[in-house]
Formats: sequence, C-alpha cells, structure tokens
Amino acid sequence: MSALLESQQKSLSQTKFNEESEKLKLYRECHDLAFRSWSPFLQEAAKDLACFLGDQWATQDKEYLRSQGRNALVFNRVRRNVKMVAGKERNSRHSWVAQPVEGSDEEAASVLTAAMLWAANADEMPNTQSDAFEGALKTGINLLELSMDYSQDPVFGDIKLARVPYNAFLLDPRFSKRDLSDCEFVLKRRLLSRDAAKALLPFRADDIDLLQAKGADGKFMGMQQFAVGKEKSTLKYDEFWLRKFKTVKVLIDEETGDMREVDMSQFDKDRLKFIVEQVPHVRMVSKQVPTVELNVFVENQLMFSGDDPWGMGDFPHTPVMAFWDPEHTANASGFSDGGVDEFFSQNHSGDFSLKLQSLVRCSRDPQTEANKRRSKILDIIDSQLNTGWQAKEGAVVNPKDMYQAGQGKVVWLKDDAQMSDAQRLNAPDIPPGLFNVSQMMDQDIVEIAGITDELLGMQDDGNLQMSGVLAKLRQGAGLTVLQDLFDNYRLSQKLVGKKMIKMMQSNWGPQKIGRVTNRQMPDDFYNSSFGKYDVVVEESMETPTQRALAYTQLMQARQAGIAIPDEVLIDFMPLTDKTAIKEALEQQAQRARQVEEERLEDQARMRELQRAKVFNDIGLGVERLARAEADRGLAAERQSEFAENHAQAALARAKAVREIEEMDINNLMRLTEFIRAQEAIDRQVSDQVNQQHRFETEDEFGNLVSALQLPGVPGLLGTSDRTSQQL
Repeated sequence: MSALLESQQKSLSQTKFNEESEKLKLYRECHDLAFRSWSPFLQEAAKDLACFLGDQWATQDKEYLRSQGRNALVFNRVRRNVKMVAGKERNSRHSWVAQPVEGSDEEAASVLTAAMLWAANADEMPNTQSDAFEGALKTGINLLELSMDYSQDPVFGDIKLARVPYNAFLLDPRFSKRDLSDCEFVLKRRLLSRDAAKALLPFRADDIDLLQAKGADGKFMGMQQFAVGKEKSTLKYDEFWLRKFKTVKVLIDEETGDMREVDMSQFDKDRLKFIVEQVPHVRMVSKQVPTVELNVFVENQLMFSGDDPWGMGDFPHTPVMAFWDPEHTANASGFSDGGVDEFFSQNHSGDFSLKLQSLVRCSRDPQTEANKRRSKILDIIDSQLNTGWQAKEGAVVNPKDMYQAGQGKVVWLKDDAQMSDAQRLNAPDIPPGLFNVSQMMDQDIVEIAGITDELLGMQDDGNLQMSGVLAKLRQGAGLTVLQDLFDNYRLSQKLVGKKMIKMMQSNWGPQKIGRVTNRQMPDDFYNSSFGKYDVVVEESMETPTQRALAYTQLMQARQAGIAIPDEVLIDFMPLTDKTAIKEALEQQAQRARQVEEERLEDQARMRELQRAKVFNDIGLGVERLARAEADRGLAAERQSEFAENHAQAALARAKAVREIEEMDINNLMRLTEFIRAQEAIDRQVSDQVNQQHRFETEDEFGNLVSALQLPGVPGLLGTSDRTSQQL
C-alpha cells in the first residue's frame, strides 16, 4: 500500500460536484464495458484455479457420488505441471541491467543498475515477480503494479512492487499490446479495512470515517464479496486509471536533432521567445504526450483525483500473461446500428476465455477424465470384496447377513434350505483396457501441456547413465514448446524495469540515489532530455542452482589456465559459512606477505654484501697491479744488471782471448767449452726470470678483471661480461 504525497492530494472540495458525478459515471461505464468482455474469461480462470487447487469434479458428479456413498477422488497431476514450469523460472531468475542508448551516459546507467537492484532486494521484487508468473500459469494473467511508499522515507519514498490477481482488476477490452500502450483505462479494486483506507488517503480520514460499508455492488464479481451488515469495517477501495494526452512545448535544435521539453510555468515566455528569435536553428513546437489520471473511489465516492501521481506518464501496471492471442474475434461483422455498447455486448472484442488462457486450461479435461477412470477402477476393486448374494426368499436365517461386507462373514441357512438357495455373486474381472485408458489419460495431462519426461527429471528410455550435458540439451529441447511463456515473462520484467527508471528520475533525488548506491548520479540525469535507457533482463545469481553453476564454471576456467582469484571462488562456493574460510585465507595471505618481505630483505642484504666484496676485491686488485708494476721495475733492473754482467763477461772473454793467444791449444779447447756452458746457464736463468714475471703479471690482471665483473652485480665500472671475456 502506498500513500500519496501532500503535493498530489486534491480534496473533494476542489472538485466540482458535476465533475465528480461525471467521473463516477465514466467509471461505471468503463466497468460495465470491461466486465461484459472479461466475464467469460473470469469464469474459466476461476475453474482453472479450482482445478489447480484440487476441485476437479463437477457439482452434479460430486452429488451423484455422494448419494452412492463414494468419494470424489482427485489425483492432481495438473499441480505438478504448473510447479515444474514455475520452478524452472525460480531456478533461473533474471535481474535488470540498465544500458545507455542514443548517447546516454554510461556512468549514469551503471548507477541506475545499482539503484534498481537495491530497490528490488529491498522489496523482495524477484519473489513478487515469480508469484505473478505462477499466477499467470494458473489463471492466465496477473498484474505487476509499481507504486511509491512514503511511510519509511517521507521525502523521496521507496519503490514498491505488488502482484494483482486476475479477479482484482479489469483492463480495457480493446487492448492488444503487452505494454498496455493501446489500453485506455485500468480498473482495480481492493477490499480494505477502514484504517488501511485512511492510511492510503490520510487527507480524507474524516470523510472515510463517515462512510458506511454497503457490501456487494455488482462490480468485480470475480472477487470475494461480503454480505451487507456482516463486514461493516471492510470498504471497497477502487482505483480508476485513465489514459489522457496533454500538450507540451518542445525546443528542437535542427542542427543536432536534440529535443527538450519546456515547462512553461518555470520559464519567462518573453525571454523564451527572444531566445528562439535570436537562434535561427532552434525552434519551439507543440506536441501531444501521453499521461494518466488517477481517480480513487471509496464506497463509490470520489476521494482523490489527480494527474500521474508517480511521474511516469504511463500506467504503473504491467501484465504477465500466459497464452495471449489478441487477434481472436468472435464476430467480425463490424458495428451494428446499436453503436459501441451493442458491439461489445455481442462480444466483438473476442471471446476472452479463448484469447487468454492459462497453462491449466488445456489439462482440465484430461485431468477430469483421469479422475473418473481411476475412481472406476478403484470402485471395481472394492466391489470384488463383496459383490453380493443371490438367495431364495426365506432361505437364510437373518437376511441382513447378506449385506455384510468384509472378510470372515458367515451367512446362516435354514434347516430346510439347500446350499444352492444362497449363492455368492462372482465379481466381473477388471477390463485390461481400462488400465490402458487410465494410463493414456495420465500421459495426456503431461503431453498436452507441453511437459516432457526430461523436464520432470525422468528418462523415457530408461537411460540412467546419460551425461549432464546431454540431459541439459534434452531439457532445453523440451522447453521449446513453453519458450513463449518465458519470453513473454522476460518482456514483462523489462517493461517493469523501464517504468522503474522513470519513477527514479521523477521521485528520487541525488541524495536518495547516493545513499542507496554510494555513488553520485550526474547532475543532468534529472533533465527530461538527458538520455534514454534500455533495460536488459539477464540471469542473476540469486538461486542456489545458479550460484552452484557459476562456481562450476569458474573452476573450469581456472583449470583452463585463467587466473581466477580465490576470493571470487569462495564467494560462489556453495557453503553456508564462508567467514572462517575467508579469515583463514586472509591470515595465510598475511603470512605469505611477511615471508615475501623477509625474502626481499635477505636479497637486499646479500646484494650489499656482494657489493662490499666487490669493492674489497677492487682494492686488492689495485694493490696487486701496483705490486705487478713494481715487479716489472725490478725485472727491468734485473735485466739491466744481466746486461751489465753480460758486458763484463764479454770483456772478460776478450781478456781471455788475449790470454788464450798466449796459451796452448789444449787449454784453449777446455776454456771454450767452459764459456759455452756458462752462456747456456745464463740464457736459461734469463728465460726463467722472464717467464715467471709474465705469469705473475697475467695472474694479477686476470684476478682483477674477475673481481671487477662479479656475477650478479652488473654495471660496476661499466664493463659487460662479454668485454671481460674478450680481455
């Protein structure tokens, strides 16, 4: 229930008496027009609902069975069909996603999606929509009605979604579109207590206290009616929604094609005219835009009349229908001389009992026949226990014994009676064909409704080893017959989502949207020319089945190599308590971070130690180079000494030559061999000194190069490993 704002309230004193009478007259005419067309459907819908609930026998059949002492047995297979289709929808619920079109803001669409999901969860809208879908399967149609409730938030209000059953409303019988765009009026009735009516119309509380409950008034005959005087506190609260059109001014930019509606009450007309004259490519035109008018009657007295209370410019109602064929007409001969009333009295709008049907409708007859056949079989079985007696008059002691039923009963014969005077009648055998007919009727209930064994979780061929993928494919193929039910329901959800966006733009300020989404809406979002938004109905993760499927898909993605975070897997994991697992993972991640930090610190210390060793090795290398340089100087000094010694040796040899000239030949030969041996020794010593000096120099230089190019510390002194190898 949703109360109206003070700004929307309009007291009866503001409405002229003639206007009130005209509105009440129009309301009655529209009701009579709609009821004449809808009454055949309402009767059939009531039978459909009774069949679903288990009332599947005609009144005369139940009276006949009762007169024979038999029960009207019901083997309800229709309920399973409805619950199977409704359960399929509940296990695959869809949610709203706002999408920008015509250049609208994507950020605003994202915020809108978050706001819509918040409103849906706050009011349990998914469950309400599922109830409406199941109600349409049972009776053929339900309404989803949006409204604003200011009881908790008196400033911005909360969006509410309610289900209206088939017998609580009447639509314009001329409508043919599922969005009600060609529907001229909607009538709705509620039976409320006096306090509930005053809560909805607080500004008329005093007038409501003066009203007297009058009981049934001939309207909405499909609803539960109360006798006059029995329920004096129950009032009839009627809503009469009427489609209207109003003229608005629109500014059009002919260069860009942008259009913007202008509220003339908020603009200076002269200033607006000046702007249009100064800007040649901008012009102002008038156009007709649709709107709605709400009239509220309590006990047939007008209590409220106002335009578009929720700011949508459309009816807040969205029909959810099962099987709808608007092109059906019972008589297409056209209008007669009697005019519109006679045209509709002849049901030119079509037989609504055929145009609009529920899922139960096609199963009612097979269900009734199945109950009759099953009851007859059980009656035959019961009759075999006591089929009766054939007895000669006066043959038995007590004739009442012949009517006894059950096992172990004794019938006493008189002394002069013969055994053939009283004989038990043999029960006829049950015809085998009766069982086949009963089985055929049970199968017809399922097949006519479009239900297959796969949808019921059974295999018609007894194959219990069928893979899950193949079973899902067969279930999808079985749903083909019923796919239009789900498609039309998705359309109804989409229409509800679009109307929710309009309600948010008209009623929720930026403070409200920021509070429920923690995000800010663009300032020009509330401008009527801001942009258009479409609503996509997608699968949500609300049911355990969907979350389990999402978890399985995420695990398969991880096995395929996609890096799925553990936190995401835990969110979709089908567990009841995930807090402990999340805390354990957080502690594990914290320990891993500590270990990683310690490892990085160890690496940093190792790099510092390596750098220190490098600089130490560089110092040693420089010292060794200096020592090698000194060794080279010492070697040069030794080489100089060797040359000097060699010169002295040559001088000594010259002196020796002179002395040789004075010696004999034998002494000369011995001296020559001695000199040669001495020269060989000198050369050997010189070579060993040079080689040892070269080796020491090369070793010192190699060690220095190795120290300068320590592996793992690149970039010191600007030399690469390749350069060191070349050296």
